[in-house]
This record gives sequence, C-alpha cells and structure tokens, in this order.
Amino acid sequence: MRKESISVIYDSSLAIADEIADKLGAQSLSVQSLTQRSIESCHSFILGIEFMYGDDLTPRWLYGFQMLLSQDLKGKVFAVYVASGNHREHVVVKGICDMLKERGARIISDILYVDSSQGKTMVSTDRPMVSTNRLDEWIGTISPNI
Repeated sequence: MRKESISVIYDSSLAIADEIADKLGAQSLSVQSLTQRSIESCHSFILGIEFMYGDDLTPRWLYGFQMLLSQDLKGKVFAVYVASGNHREHVVVKGICDMLKERGARIISDILYVDSSQGKTMVSTDRPMVSTNRLDEWIGTISPNI
C-alpha cells in the first residue's frame, strides 16, 4: 500500500526514486508534475536533485524549486539526495535546504550523494563516494521521521 503523503520527487533518476519509494511505501513523482495541490496534499518529500554541468540545476528542478518555494512548507518534512552531480554542488544543495527551511520545512537527514552509473549505487554523505549499502542505511535513518 502506497502512502500518498510521502513523495519521492525525481527528474530523470526514476530507478533510484522507485527503489526509495518501494522501501518507504511512498509514491514516485516526476518533478515536472509538481503542482500546488500535490505539494499541499503531501506531508513528506524525498527530493532527488539533479544537476547539469557545473553547478546548474536541471531546468525541471529549477521549475520544481520555484513551485516548492512558492508554497507554505510549514510542517512539511524533507530529505534530500543528489541523483546526478557531485560534491562540487554541495554549497548549492545546502543553499536549497536553507531556502526550504525559510519556508517552514524541516530537513531530516544529511544530504546523500547517489551515483547509479554502470549499474552500481554509489553513496556518500560527506566522504568520498564509496560503493556500500549506505542507501539502505539512509532510508532506514529517514524512515522513522517521515
């Protein structure tokens, strides 16, 4: 049974989003499908942020953050992972988290960096990327708080 009040928001990283959603009993939702109604009806968000080259968010994520930041996020819970990009974007991601907090959101975890290239899930928080079961650990950490 899926919990409609938990959404894993993704751009092009559907496989990772579905893996997280399945483990949390959540729904996967494309960032381009975010609407005022979908934000209002959801309590917890897991954001799979993606970057293009450099520190630029993908155009869909630019839209998604405009939608999120135009809403009152008081009482909403967020966890963030970076689905494509690397640690160079860490300052940008922290800034995004700060903006979400300013709108009333509660961030419940460290930022997770996921790289699914070559069929492997590579995960890290503040350490260099290593192949581990950290994704499962991260899901276990956020699960009680959503």
